[in-house]
Amino acid sequence: AGIRTRSTFERLKTAAQAGTVSRDGADALAESYRFLLRFRLQRQIAELKAGDVADNKILLKSLSRHEKRLLRDAFMIIREMQESLGLPYVW
Repeated sequence: AGIRTRSTFERLKTAAQAGTVSRDGADALAESYRFLLRFRLQRQIAELKAGDVADNKILLKSLSRHEKRLLRDAFMIIREMQESLGLPYVW
């Protein structure tokens, strides 16, 4: 059937062990996921410190060039893996 573990990192590791994705692909996806989680958390902390309500929205115009590039790179890795698995990529 499917992978039963709930952890995204464990799911990627299991998928690589099963040969569903390459080890390099699983590592790249894990790193992208780690980056996105950290990025979201940093934004939420900044919102809370500013007295705002923390949410999951990120306004692109509020990002630095460097942040935009890192975010784009993470989404490129995700897209490439989805394409290699024959899955549609949704922005």
